[in-house]
Amino acid sequence: MSEIIDKIYELRSSFVVIGLTGRTGSGCSSAAKLLSAKKFDEFNAPSPEEEDNISNEDRKYRIVYNYLNENWHEFTIIQASDIITFFVLQHSYDDFMNSFAPSKYKENPTFKDDYKKLHEKAKKTLRILDERKTKLNITGFFDSFKNELERFKISITDEVIVSMKKVFDQQKKETHRFLFLELHDFTTKIKEYLHENKKCNSYKEYQQWGDNIRFYGKAIHGEKDNIDINPSLIAKYINLCVKFLRDYHNDENMTTYVVIDALRNPYEILYFRERYSAFYTLSINVEEEDRITRLENLGFTLETRNELDEKEYPEKKKIVDSFGQQNIQHCIELSDIHINNPQLKDRNLNEMKKQLVHYVSLITHPGIVQPTRIERVMQIAYSAKINSSCLSRQVGAAVTDKNFSVKSIGWNNTPEGQTPCLLRNFDNLYNKKEGEAYSQYELNNNEFRKTLSEIKNKVSNNYFNLKGRNFSYCFKDFQNYTELKKNQVHTRSLHAEENAFLQIAKYGGISLTGGKLFTTASPCELCAKKAYQLGIEEIYYIDPYPGISVEHILKCGIKKPKLILFRGAIGRAYFHLYHPMLSHKDELSELLHFDIGAMIDERDGCNK
Repeated sequence: MSEIIDKIYELRSSFVVIGLTGRTGSGCSSAAKLLSAKKFDEFNAPSPEEEDNISNEDRKYRIVYNYLNENWHEFTIIQASDIITFFVLQHSYDDFMNSFAPSKYKENPTFKDDYKKLHEKAKKTLRILDERKTKLNITGFFDSFKNELERFKISITDEVIVSMKKVFDQQKKETHRFLFLELHDFTTKIKEYLHENKKCNSYKEYQQWGDNIRFYGKAIHGEKDNIDINPSLIAKYINLCVKFLRDYHNDENMTTYVVIDALRNPYEILYFRERYSAFYTLSINVEEEDRITRLENLGFTLETRNELDEKEYPEKKKIVDSFGQQNIQHCIELSDIHINNPQLKDRNLNEMKKQLVHYVSLITHPGIVQPTRIERVMQIAYSAKINSSCLSRQVGAAVTDKNFSVKSIGWNNTPEGQTPCLLRNFDNLYNKKEGEAYSQYELNNNEFRKTLSEIKNKVSNNYFNLKGRNFSYCFKDFQNYTELKKNQVHTRSLHAEENAFLQIAKYGGISLTGGKLFTTASPCELCAKKAYQLGIEEIYYIDPYPGISVEHILKCGIKKPKLILFRGAIGRAYFHLYHPMLSHKDELSELLHFDIGAMIDERDGCNK
């Protein structure tokens, strides 16, 4: 009967795609390398506690450890940098060299020869992938082909079929070798070549090539090339590699487990999410102090660190740039599972290993253990944020006592009784309709009304692009434009944490001293002060706040709250991973051929 259970879990256990994301220095490549271990012993996860007095969390780890030990599958790494190299190789060697300042780069004959050879292979592989010749269930393809020929009374010998199969099989092996061996090796050579000539890290070139691919469809573009934004183009070609690998493994009766290192544009994550239910985004997170230490060890100076942070985590992007450039902050917001990779003295990655064991087990066998209490409360905060009508960003918060009992939730929104921003309409404000939805200032202030008229004239010719969408507007942006300065005080919404605190005061206050705050984004300076004043002892967060609230507010005084980076499943993954496909009792009954109900009936019959 175990075959029945295997079939139920077959879709979950035969195909898995994990997309890693996180800031440079967080440990994405380390996580990918761990998952690529051929055997569970090579993964070298910490052994479970065997003492009598262990916690329930220790028992959970023992369960997932034992399960994965018996059901480990090696992950194939697809590195985004290799796919960018693939795009680079579509260009000739001369185009590659001409894209740099000639005085900075010395020609290397060996590198030149390698580039030219792989340039031809890359063009050939691109044709194969684009034409979907990689979808090779060889036997089925040729059987169907032979049947079609026979239907038209065209004869073809088995020898010819065998010969053609050999040709296709050889092509398949060559494509696999290029995509998963040669391409990665040449990425290393390109980085070494860039480093030798520039005497610095090569991340800038790869970031620029990645941006070019999303903006122009090619890694190296000319001045006359027109912008043709396709934010998921890199993901599209990663997906072609995934499909090729899946077909390749199917012919060999192998499972397909893929880890992508790494996705740095949110539309790349959405591309895979819309295509595979077996896709999960894992963000690898680390405390900022630890990340800076790692970057320094890699040779990053303060200047290069700041440049990197501005690229990966900008304060504000132009709208067009947000489609084509990196946006790690949004990628982290979209992540299904958050892995914490702390800096340990012995650098053994044991904390990250334990988390990977936990979630890979749940991906292949949902419901094998239940959520942690931290996950449970953060999921409530995450669900609360969906209520937010803020046009820029949704944030949720939950407040608990010291025992993780939820006392209040909140989300960033306008005060009760005021119309949320998402439901207001620019034209109604302009025409002074629905007066209760708008403030007296918005309706009557002359300078603000001039701003409305200016914007009306600017956008009215583009109304047809809305196609039925509501023309909401952000008061803060309009007011800042009116005053010609940036001022965060003009927001209409309460912050999520602030709202959660006020709900307790509004509907019957209780003490929060020693309590915990869960927030999908770490608190700003204002909310941090409120949490400090209320006696909150622990603050769990997903996305770090770019301001100085931690250093200036939370790390000051004698009762400093503990700031804890969230680890766990969130959003859709919370239900996907923790909801069992069938009851645990039924599963064990089938596997052990053990039906206690039938035994009771049998014993009852004997007694009669």
